[in-house]
Amino acid sequence: KEGYFQASLASLTVSMGLQLYTIWTQNKGIGGWKVLKESFPILIGLKPALDAYRIATQVKQEKGQTIEPLTEMTIMKCTEMAAEAIPGVFIQLMAIATSTEEVGLLTWLSVAVSAFTTGFVSASISYDWDTSPEKRLATPDFYGFVPAAAYKRVIVFASMLVTSAGMLVIRCMNIVLLGLIGRNWALAYIGADVVLYLVIKLLRKDLWYWYPAGGYVEIINSIINRIIVKLITDFTSLVQLRHPQELGGVCWLLSLVVALLSLPIAIKINEKMVSEKNALELALKVALIFIPTVLISLTVFFTTIEKEYRETFYSSQTCKEMNHKNFKHGKDEATKAHIFKISKHYWVGTEEDMKLWVQENWRRWEQEKPEWLTDNLKLRIPVEWIPGREAQAKEKRRRQRLKEGLQRVASGISRATSGVSKR
Repeated sequence: KEGYFQASLASLTVSMGLQLYTIWTQNKGIGGWKVLKESFPILIGLKPALDAYRIATQVKQEKGQTIEPLTEMTIMKCTEMAAEAIPGVFIQLMAIATSTEEVGLLTWLSVAVSAFTTGFVSASISYDWDTSPEKRLATPDFYGFVPAAAYKRVIVFASMLVTSAGMLVIRCMNIVLLGLIGRNWALAYIGADVVLYLVIKLLRKDLWYWYPAGGYVEIINSIINRIIVKLITDFTSLVQLRHPQELGGVCWLLSLVVALLSLPIAIKINEKMVSEKNALELALKVALIFIPTVLISLTVFFTTIEKEYRETFYSSQTCKEMNHKNFKHGKDEATKAHIFKISKHYWVGTEEDMKLWVQENWRRWEQEKPEWLTDNLKLRIPVEWIPGREAQAKEKRRRQRLKEGLQRVASGISRATSGVSKR
């Protein structure tokens, strides 16, 4: 029991650490006091409620922030899933599998609630992104699989929930069986899977994570986020993570197939090597109940979604390929401009076209002030790409004023905090 407590405490600590790191990368451009202010809701457990409020009230991305509120909320949810929800279900199944006492109804109910809560979060993320009018307008080739009919939307959401919950139990049970053979078996299985995935990403020149954190931070971000995305997909088959900027369609589908096949194989290995009676009985129940349930749920899902989006579930398109395609063939300027929101590592190969596009349209943009050309997006455009020395000097002054304004905000927060502490 003490071991389970320590594991739960460790998962909570890792979750909070990763969330605080995300807050720093999101707000470091504004200042240290903004980072501290945004960190407080995490420490008191109110960050999910704050993010939901901001989305509901349509709060916009602040000047100096790295990503928009919806993306920040998604990253926070994924962090909690990877560091808290998934380990939580694993710990409960391990406790049941190794228990010498009869397992009560409340224990099973706890596992069910944990699995379906995680499934709900997974389904909510995919549903919110796909039904967002802004996302559908910016990336119409990827977003739009959720049908317009209300009853079909309910079916799609429910099927995603059941699939994620079922996959979580299946995958965790698989790791439990390997862990009972030996800790190294479980670590080797997970580690080999993740390393193979990272090697594939590297060979395809798709290892950099899209998050535009800047500088050496992008190296850390790429390693952390690629691993987290891989683990979440392996354990929940979260539909949104089939995005070319995340796991990609082919890797998403392979992860799903491997997870479904791994449990029967793990049962056979456990039978031959240790033959843990309680664990094997539990694993057989999980395999007989959840594998058919997931397969039925997936069948319902794929027969209900819009047909033209089925190919996104096995697409081999990379982050770079998708964004270059959207820039060159985007139906509107907002779609083309999305490439400025991702890491500059993915600009390589189309920089000259991007530069020419900016030079041809900058003066018109300054006059028309399109809604998509926000202050944050302007900051992503290299000053030297702006046509004319006068226009470049004007933009440099604007950015300097913005920087000074953010510094004044940070200074004001600092003085206010100091005043409260003195009282």
